[in-house]
Amino acid sequence: MTWADVDFEKSQVTVQNRKATATMPPFHVKDNEKRMITLPRQTLRILKDLQRKNPAVFKVPFVLLTERQYKGVIVKWSQYREQRRPWVNQAMTNNILTNFKRHVKKAKIEPDGQLAIHTLRKSCIQTWADYLPPNTTKELAGHSDLATTLRYYSKVDNYHRAKAAEIMEKWLDRKIG
Repeated sequence: MTWADVDFEKSQVTVQNRKATATMPPFHVKDNEKRMITLPRQTLRILKDLQRKNPAVFKVPFVLLTERQYKGVIVKWSQYREQRRPWVNQAMTNNILTNFKRHVKKAKIEPDGQLAIHTLRKSCIQTWADYLPPNTTKELAGHSDLATTLRYYSKVDNYHRAKAAEIMEKWLDRKIG
């Protein structure tokens, strides 16, 4: 994600394909479809703090890269071009999992099961699926087919059953009472 993708006025981030430049590798969205995701105010506050506290923001177009990491990306991008190798998004993720695990440990979070960067995506999409209509979740997740969203993120468990009962109780209380 680049700073140019963040619209602070509209409180949203745009996820879309990006063409390569001399100083920035391309970015390919898996389904090639542009989408906008509204950001919660807490996320906007964190992003504004990052901008304010980090003078390298004006040198580094990527939100979560340090100046040193960005220079490494530029070197790697240059090598890919010299070797005429196609760029893949994963080439940007140098040491992200290591850093992620370090932060998890520092926060004293003990993972239950395998810990991967994709865990964050799954957690976010599951939260959307718990509270939003399936079509909205599908669009925000970038799934091309609703079946994908339903298959992986619409599992009914005891939490969902209890929530459904709670909603029905509130609805019936208003209708009967």
